[in-house]
Amino acid sequence: MCSESAGTRKTLGDVDVIFDNGIFHLFHLVLPNHDYVAHAVSNNGFDWRRVENAIVIGDPGSWDDSMLWTVHVSRNPHLAGCWRMFYTGLSRRDHGLKQRIGLAENDDLDVIFKGSYLEVSVEGFVHRLVTVRRAFQPV
Repeated sequence: MCSESAGTRKTLGDVDVIFDNGIFHLFHLVLPNHDYVAHAVSNNGFDWRRVENAIVIGDPGSWDDSMLWTVHVSRNPHLAGCWRMFYTGLSRRDHGLKQRIGLAENDDLDVIFKGSYLEVSVEGFVHRLVTVRRAFQPV
């Protein structure tokens, strides 16, 4: 069973489970703060072990420096062996009025690379695609 330590008052948010090379990978938001996507692994789907967080909110001033929201992990259909994590983020600068769609990539589900994001207005129109590729450094 995957659980936080007693007294942390954290709750699992959106959950995505991936099975790859005999290992289950569980990715989930951590509520109520929405400040990182946690990552746990299991050999049997019942006993889970926390590993390094998948991604955390961005540095101050970045597009995702306030909160992380919905997360989804899938294979990249255009690059064999590559994985993609789509997630949404909010910026302090925008006071949470614009939600952007982020793309993080990796080859082995262990090291996540934050990459491009789509800026979407409240009306739902895509304004621009920005590429910002940098390695995420686990905390």
